[in-house]
Amino acid sequence: MPATNCHSIRDALGDFFRDRAVVAEMPGLCLLTLPLRTPDGHLIDVFIEQPFENRYLVHDGGKTTAELYGQGLHITPSRDLALARLAMRCGLILSDGTARSLCPLDQLHETILAVAAFATAAMMDVVRHEPVQADESFSAWSTRA
Repeated sequence: MPATNCHSIRDALGDFFRDRAVVAEMPGLCLLTLPLRTPDGHLIDVFIEQPFENRYLVHDGGKTTAELYGQGLHITPSRDLALARLAMRCGLILSDGTARSLCPLDQLHETILAVAAFATAAMMDVVRHEPVQADESFSAWSTRA
């Protein structure tokens, strides 16, 4: 493939993101909806705040764990640990159900994509979910017993 064609593909991809990404501005917060879908079909939302000068808090707003729960997947201790490990691999911290990172401006774009990668990978549980007793909440398990 000629190099000029590769460059035009890259440029077209940039145009695609620019044209289809949606930004909602709120006081102290930007909500960026990316034109990327998780395996369960949801668009990815990334929340961006600037709590300090030259530092950005980038997070998923807790939507990833909320969507898992909404699809019937309870956040058990084993699933919480798996999600925390996934977040770490993406360069994020999972705290109170929210994947987040505090970054400088020069890492903002990379961090936005890390949150998107986390949201995508975490939704794989929805696609492959087959309930096992260890993944069920205690209340669900005890009502069956």
